[in-house]
Amino acid sequence: GGQGPAAGGESGPHRGSALLLADNAKGFVKENTISGAAGDGIRVTGGADPEIVANTVEGCGGSGLVVDEGGKGRVQNNTLARNAGAGMRVSTGGAPDARGNRLEANQGAGLLVEHKGRGRWSANTVGGNA
Repeated sequence: GGQGPAAGGESGPHRGSALLLADNAKGFVKENTISGAAGDGIRVTGGADPEIVANTVEGCGGSGLVVDEGGKGRVQNNTLARNAGAGMRVSTGGAPDARGNRLEANQGAGLLVEHKGRGRWSANTVGGNA
């Protein structure tokens, strides 16, 4: 128990993510609690374009939410808190539409956009991050 759908046999940069959405995946991730993952809580990559709404992601060994490698998605009303990395990290062509999220008490930046990351951010609360 305790391991997400991306657990079995994975290797490389996605190892340890609790929830991995990749390879142009779509879907709806709503009202879940993800805590204590070895790596990132949720990773959206490889052109995936999900809706991620009203989740709590906390206490993960990486960032709470990573959007990279062309990942997109609507990220709304989530709490990304007390993670070892950033609350939300966007890089390498990631482009989320993030609204109304709380990015608090993370050991990295609340919101980190790097390496050609882009996106839209509105009405998010960011505070108490390292």
